[in-house]
Amino acid sequence: MKIINHFTKNDCTGIFRWQIFATILAILFAGQTFPAIGQDLENDGADDAIIVDIEEGLRRVRVLVRDSPSGAWNLYSMAHLDGRAGKLKLPVPSGVAVEDIRVQATGADPFPHAYYRGKRRFEESVTDSTGQLFIDGLFGGVTITADTDLAEGVADFDQGNTRNADPAEVVESDIWKIRGTTLYFFNQFRGLQVFDLADPSQPTLLASFRLPAAGEELYMLDEDHAVLIANTFLNDGSGGSELINVELGGSEPLITSRLALPGFYNDSRLVGSILYVVSQSNRIVAEGDGNVFRPNYFLSAWDMSEPNQPSLLAEIEKDGTVGVVNATSEHFLVGTVNHDTSGTNLTVFGLGGQDGIPLEITEVELEGAVSDKFKLRLRNGVLTGISQVWRRVGPGSRRITKLETFAIDEEAKTARPLGALELADNETLHATRFDGDRVYVVTFLQIDPLWVID
Repeated sequence: MKIINHFTKNDCTGIFRWQIFATILAILFAGQTFPAIGQDLENDGADDAIIVDIEEGLRRVRVLVRDSPSGAWNLYSMAHLDGRAGKLKLPVPSGVAVEDIRVQATGADPFPHAYYRGKRRFEESVTDSTGQLFIDGLFGGVTITADTDLAEGVADFDQGNTRNADPAEVVESDIWKIRGTTLYFFNQFRGLQVFDLADPSQPTLLASFRLPAAGEELYMLDEDHAVLIANTFLNDGSGGSELINVELGGSEPLITSRLALPGFYNDSRLVGSILYVVSQSNRIVAEGDGNVFRPNYFLSAWDMSEPNQPSLLAEIEKDGTVGVVNATSEHFLVGTVNHDTSGTNLTVFGLGGQDGIPLEITEVELEGAVSDKFKLRLRNGVLTGISQVWRRVGPGSRRITKLETFAIDEEAKTARPLGALELADNETLHATRFDGDRVYVVTFLQIDPLWVID
């Protein structure tokens, strides 16, 4: 690995690349450090960066910056690589001298490269005036650079999309979000709290919005607007959920709207500027001589492009108890429990309709129970589901992990079975993760041993 140059982001044209001989590569593969080579920079406050040559086989690169008072080397930025050769641009503090920079590299990483993908991935690629393609990389503003042929055929990830294929980013809710040095924390017991983390050793509470015992999920729409999803439970067992839109630009959070959801909140995804919310309810159905409760759920689509004035685009009601939800930029999957077979009824909705309104495409029945979103994937028209099946054998039953695939035809609105695989006889299905054309499945054999000790 070689450092090519130390430059400001405004000096991308006409860069003079200083080469370091490949004799240091053996040191780098051993995980040792070396100081960056370049020159002190004079700039107008723009962020600085270094460019390094990446040899094939490297998996992780870190930038360390020396603290002047203490002399300690602190981690400033890090990149996770897929092992290909190319060029890597890493940020460094503005105006730092090159003798205060070290770069570490290693051929090992704790997890496969695709595991680091997700919402921190930036889709846009740009070309500088030299004609070199800069491909956005992973974490901390890191940018991987490569020639065009190196950029092509980038590995598939969880959703199976290549770069620039997704029309919209899919964001999952959380109880906290960080924007710059500001932490937004939806405390389940206190409400929304906003902290300044400019000095991590002394966080400061900037503002708060009291909403005790109701916090569920938080979305940051932009720097000044958030939407909270809260539940209300009453003593008689009734209650419901609501979307609370909050403006954060002032000294105190300001509620701009409160929108009721049908039933109780279950799960959600923000796809672009549209918030899709799944909520669970029950309806009374006449049966025989009386009435019975039947579970049903709602899929609501909210346009959040105007944060202070969200609007309801659609609300779809279907029968069932929701067990799992997953989404891509083009599809929304809702799995309900089949109480008769202990399987999963999976409904596939398309998000490519007018204004992002969800449209039901088809339904798929999986033989077993799907416990979480990581066991579902819809890629290139193929739906894959991994479930835990309880199959009766003689007087008892055995557990089986089953993987099923289906071809989804959106025009015909059909799902055609393609294949199935059974594995891990009498073991319990736990974690799963898709990685390109592979899926990793973790199962446990659970036993009750008897120990006899003299």
